[in-house]
Amino acid sequence: MSQKDIIPFVKKTQFGQNFLVDKEIAENIVACAQLAPGDTVIEIGPGTGVLTNLIAPRVKNLACVEIDPGLVANLKTIFENRENVEIVHADFLNWIVPAQIVKNAPIKLVSNLPYYITSPILRKTLPWDCWSGAVFMVQKEVGERILADLGTRNYGVLTLICQYYANVEKVFDVDKSCFKPVPEVDSTVLKFTRKSLNQAQLSITEKLFFRVIKAAFSQRRKTVLNSMSAGLNLPKDVITAILAKNGIDPSIRPERIAMDKFISLAIDLKSII
Repeated sequence: MSQKDIIPFVKKTQFGQNFLVDKEIAENIVACAQLAPGDTVIEIGPGTGVLTNLIAPRVKNLACVEIDPGLVANLKTIFENRENVEIVHADFLNWIVPAQIVKNAPIKLVSNLPYYITSPILRKTLPWDCWSGAVFMVQKEVGERILADLGTRNYGVLTLICQYYANVEKVFDVDKSCFKPVPEVDSTVLKFTRKSLNQAQLSITEKLFFRVIKAAFSQRRKTVLNSMSAGLNLPKDVITAILAKNGIDPSIRPERIAMDKFISLAIDLKSII
């Protein structure tokens, strides 16, 4: 892909576009994905194709989902001779993974995630059972929330959602100068490795678990007793009893409760909410 193939950098605010222009960073991101010739990859928001160009020659199939019609037209022109590349014009959040991709599971995911829909994309993709690994570039602050340690102010719903499904590690930071237009913040590249759900997780629904953690963190400045009682619309004595059963002090704040304890709480709450 030559420079003349890349369309002008005209940022469309509604799409949260900041295009990666640093080739070395792009190469490092793709290297982190550890792609193999037989892999099927989904790239979310390929933009100008800087990652696409590096992924395409390394894998069997590559599906690129892009919402911007102008970028879609340009990408289709650039990769028209690449039989293993499919450019899909769609809003990823509304896109359903085609059966022909699912049958190639496990697949891999690669993306410079749009800042404004990072969390919705993570909530959509992580529950899939057809992926094995993902490399996502996210806003640095979001990365800190995903990787947050128990008991810290960044520990919360996003931390638990990501770590419920995957082992997550930080690979490297990316300076904002590596993008055009230059965003206001730096970014972080994270590697996700999907993990199998354990027996405790399998005993509850994901919907129930997310309801419990969202309730717990709905008023994170309050005690877990108050936030869960209000968030689940249950009497405080009921919540107190369930917390006590799980060895949790009702006066602590939710950021001090570990993943396994939240799963146990969900198990005990499943018959009453």
